[in-house]
Amino acid sequence: MRSTCIQETTDTQIATLKNIRMLFALNPESTLIRFQIKFTNALLFTAKATGQLEAIPGLELQLTQLYQAQKALDTIQQGLINKARLELQTRPIALVAQN
Repeated sequence: MRSTCIQETTDTQIATLKNIRMLFALNPESTLIRFQIKFTNALLFTAKATGQLEAIPGLELQLTQLYQAQKALDTIQQGLINKARLELQTRPIALVAQN
């Protein structure tokens, strides 16, 4: 029984760690998107302030696409967090059910 508990605990930690690693692997992409949003906002502000009206629609479109990419990435990140949380919640239940 003790070795089963140790093995199940180890398996749970490994499964959870995989999700956490995938989550952290997305950090550079998340950081890049945030930077691109700030930079594009600065360009849009400059275009409006200097009267470069022809640049505004393209920059607004680019911002929309960046916000969509950010939302999609957030959905992936939330999925990984939920998957890790589910692993932590259901594995102990499975162990109890076996005994």
